[in-house]
Amino acid sequence: MRRVGGQRLVLGDSVNRVLYPDYPLVEKRREVFMVGRTRIYLDEVRGLGLFVEIEVVLEDGEAVADGEKVMDSLLVALGIAESSLVGQAYIDLLESTCTP
Repeated sequence: MRRVGGQRLVLGDSVNRVLYPDYPLVEKRREVFMVGRTRIYLDEVRGLGLFVEIEVVLEDGEAVADGEKVMDSLLVALGIAESSLVGQAYIDLLESTCTP
């Protein structure tokens, strides 16, 4: 596994604050690792906690099923259960935690 970089991202900067004043601010710290052709993002999202995002890069014409096999292998290797998978964006998760 090769570490690609770390960055602090603030999504919802001043422009987004003006355009979308009612949306929550998403602030995260991200580290990126490469495993073969797969990017693994380790995110710490303020107000939500820790997340892992896995992105398998497919070759032109490669079947999605091939990428899913790589993904499944990595999930097993990392000990991530299918029940732990989240299909929502951070902003949607934050919005659902906001009290009216």
